[in-house]
Amino acid sequence: MLPAISFEDCLFADLGVDPGLQGRLLYEATDFLVRPRRFDPTAALILLQVGAIGLVNFQEGDTPNRAGLRLLGQMLCKHYPESHRVALYRASQLPIFEPSIDWVAVADLDEAPLSVLSTLYVPPLPRRPIDQEMLARLRQAVVSQE
Repeated sequence: MLPAISFEDCLFADLGVDPGLQGRLLYEATDFLVRPRRFDPTAALILLQVGAIGLVNFQEGDTPNRAGLRLLGQMLCKHYPESHRVALYRASQLPIFEPSIDWVAVADLDEAPLSVLSTLYVPPLPRRPIDQEMLARLRQAVVSQE
């Protein structure tokens, strides 16, 4: 493995998002569905290969699995409002081409333009409130360090 610019770096730059603000979670889409997880919807969620959910030996020219994407959309609606806007993303293969970015509501995910190579970016829900007791304890810990 060699260092390079990753699809994720391109995604952040193309969508204009900063993953450091609220964090981010990254999963392969089929694995995300078949191995249920507790995840934090106040962090950005990135799901890889959403057009190939459930496909075992897919190739670039294959037809995307819309039924799998529909199941993913149904699962995401349990954690996000149906109107929550998500992006289906494909990085540009060459600098002279634009990336593919299609914003849709979670409820309409299965109707969006799709490739087996599509990545799904789910923006975070609003931040959780600050735990005032913990904040006071942290301030006290800083003061005692000085």
